[in-house]
This record gives sequence, structure tokens and C-alpha cells, in this order.
Amino acid sequence: MTHKFVSTTIGGMNNQRSGDTINTEFDWRIYADATFAGLSELIPIPMVDWVFSEMFRRRVAASIARQRGRDIPPESLKAVNRQGCGCLFLLLFLPIEVVKRVSRTILYFFTIYAAARSLSANWQRAFLLDYSIQRGHLDKPLKAQVTAEAIEKTLKANKKDPLLQLAREVIGQSRHILRSMMRVSRQNKEDETVDAAREQMASSWENVRGNLVELAWHYDAQWQTRYAEVSGEESAVPPIA
Repeated sequence: MTHKFVSTTIGGMNNQRSGDTINTEFDWRIYADATFAGLSELIPIPMVDWVFSEMFRRRVAASIARQRGRDIPPESLKAVNRQGCGCLFLLLFLPIEVVKRVSRTILYFFTIYAAARSLSANWQRAFLLDYSIQRGHLDKPLKAQVTAEAIEKTLKANKKDPLLQLAREVIGQSRHILRSMMRVSRQNKEDETVDAAREQMASSWENVRGNLVELAWHYDAQWQTRYAEVSGEESAVPPIA
């Protein structure tokens, strides 16, 4: 099922697009790497969790593009995968991240909370990447940079976090995460932990689809505003291919 656009105003911009649709269906192929990125937060070894999470996070856009049959330029993939401010950021970030993750390992309750938030954020990012790819927003590097900024702003402004409850349920039944993530990354094989996550998502996804439509609207408003700023022209929203 897809959701029809309706007329709505977000941030002063009218988002009426007759005939366009937002694909909110659950497709494991779209959300698999995002799920692995979120679940990797449960790996009980400081920094190993971060390495796995980043590896899967960077696979999301390319994987979705393959599923949608879209050829995305390498520069566009770099734009949406870029995080932080380069090497200097990494040097400052790593010591803080080590302390934080060691603390989370000791206080497992906070690890569960952080993992649920991360899993929800990765799902929302995957949805918006899928949506943006279908709208041609990654076809050119300039548009891809705008997409990266729009997704970041949309997720930061999203106070509802509609997928958090589902993320908690998936996190709550996940076991032996390191083994599962190693099997996925090395052999591209899924085990009972991954199967359980996929089944839980499939059975509960219907409850969050309306929230995803709102997320797409907010992304559109952010994207159009920013694209007009950097390109100097009004952006007509292209139909979904």
C-alpha cells in the first residue's frame, strides 16, 4: 500500500502534489542494513559496536538504490554517508566515544535505551533515503548534499520518534548480537535473531506508517527550502518514479 499526498502546509510551504504517493510499505530489503546498524549498538565490546554500526549505516543508501534500480553517483553516496567533520573530528570524537561506550557497557540499562533510539533513527533515515532516492534527490551530488542536510534536520526536529516503541520491542528480544552481525557482514547470512527482528517489524509496521508520511512531508519542506538557497531557484518536486 502507498499513501496519497494530501494538501498540507509545512513551514509556510504548500505540499499538495496530486497523484503522487509515499511508499510506506515494509520491505526488509530496504530496512535490513538500517536494522543491523541499530542492533550493533548492543554489541558488548566498546568501539566494536561503533565499527559495526558505522559499516552497516554506510551500506544503507547503496543497498536501497540497488533495490530501486537507481544508479547513484559515488559523490552522492559520500554526501549522504558523511558524518562529522573529517579526521580532526574523529580524533576528538574517539576518546569521548570510548569513555561513553565503556560506561554504557557497565550500565547496561543505558545501552538498551541508546540502542532503541539508534535503531529508530536508523529506520527513519532508511525510510527518508528510500523516499529521496525515488524522488531523484540523489541523482546529482548537489542534490545529495541537500538531501543529507534535510534528513539530518528532519530527524533532529522529529520529537515524536514514532518508531521508538517498535525499536524497544525488537531490542528486547535480540540476543547474541555480535555473532549475528559477524555472520551478516562476513557471510551475508541471517540467523534466528535477525529473523525475529524482521518478523516483529513486519507484524507491527502498519502502526507507524501514518507517522512516516508526516516524516516525508517535513523532509520535503526542509529539502525544498535548502535547495532553493543553494541553487538560487525554486524547486519543483519531481514525481516518484
